[in-house]
Amino acid sequence: MGLGVSPIHTTVDPPVGAFFGPVLIYKQSFTTNKIYSYEAELGVYGGLVFGLNYNYNVTTTNKIHGFKPFIGVAFYNFHLFYGYSFYNDKDDLNNDLRHNRITLRYVIPVIKLGN
Repeated sequence: MGLGVSPIHTTVDPPVGAFFGPVLIYKQSFTTNKIYSYEAELGVYGGLVFGLNYNYNVTTTNKIHGFKPFIGVAFYNFHLFYGYSFYNDKDDLNNDLRHNRITLRYVIPVIKLGN
């Protein structure tokens, strides 16, 4: 679950639904409630997706900070992208996290200000 804000009006031709700006995300593991993360990213999501993500992960044994550059594609409200999360492997004692991450996201537009 997350919240994003596009501070500027974006137009992409052909119109594939464009978004540029910061996104805040909370992720919860499906297997255990002891594993979750908070993420902040800044990216461009319009046809081509690219950006940088900072993630703060809580695992069963530790708290781990990481950075994840990502790249992918967007089509209207669907985003599909790949990122590699850089963090210290020695902090992840039980191997709760993965470096390679594929994200499929559907964006639900809530508020549109202006024209």
